[in-house]
Amino acid sequence: MQTLQSLLKNKISTKEIFYVEQGKSEYEFFANDVREALLNNTFGDNFFFYSKPGYSKTFTTNKVAEEAGINLVKFEGSIGLFAFCADVATTLLAAPKDNSKIYCLFDDCDSLLTKGDNLNTLKGVFDSDRQVLSYRKQLGPQYAQLDDLQKEAIDAFRQEGRGGFSIPTDRFVFITLSNSPLADDDEVEKATDSKRQHKIDLMAIRRRVQYKDMPFDVGVDWGYCANILLSSQLAEQWKPDITFEEKLEILKFSSPSNNWDRLNERNLSLFDKMVKDMVRFPDNYYDRWISQYIRN
Repeated sequence: MQTLQSLLKNKISTKEIFYVEQGKSEYEFFANDVREALLNNTFGDNFFFYSKPGYSKTFTTNKVAEEAGINLVKFEGSIGLFAFCADVATTLLAAPKDNSKIYCLFDDCDSLLTKGDNLNTLKGVFDSDRQVLSYRKQLGPQYAQLDDLQKEAIDAFRQEGRGGFSIPTDRFVFITLSNSPLADDDEVEKATDSKRQHKIDLMAIRRRVQYKDMPFDVGVDWGYCANILLSSQLAEQWKPDITFEEKLEILKFSSPSNNWDRLNERNLSLFDKMVKDMVRFPDNYYDRWISQYIRN
């Protein structure tokens, strides 16, 4: 089997081949971290992965889980805290009545990280001593809009004489994906008075999870995307008959020695759109790339 290096030799520059190799390594580090969270999670830790948007966090996590034969329960943070809590309650109520772990993909959670009340709730989920998801506000119109199963789930975790509901999360393992980083000590020290508490709360979550970030050096961000384009079915989902030479066109157009620094988007979403353009505009997709994706 040809290596990436031999496959790309004399097709792109030596430096760009290096970027692809480094991008491949970064991808494998991330995939192995996800695999560790799912298969070798001795302590039942929760994991939090951060990178800039568009770098296949969701795609990779789902792929690793599928390969491992693990069914990931999907939660979307963008739906809001109450809806997230309702989904967690429904999942636990429907789970087998044993001590088996419930593996969860908590995706698109950035909006929940912007409010202090949300952070206090999430700290309880990730705290190994508490392991509880508590929604302490009075239930109002949002509750009335739920379906019967969701209402039954929430009612199962309500406590007499107390508002809201409280869900034990000791069976849950959350793999949380975010486009926003969690604060560290340095950020807390530099924060203004108005933002310091928020940074402290973010740092508190960071201490409670296995936190991994994916910082990309210049060029390696392109190499990361290039590796996925070459080694996965990312392009084939839109163009099943795509050839290596066509993938090479995408790489050459977007490469650091050509247009990478001038592109409106610099992530896998761009590659996705470029493949779709090949299908929609087979005779002039290159012209479309120039007009649509390069900054004037």
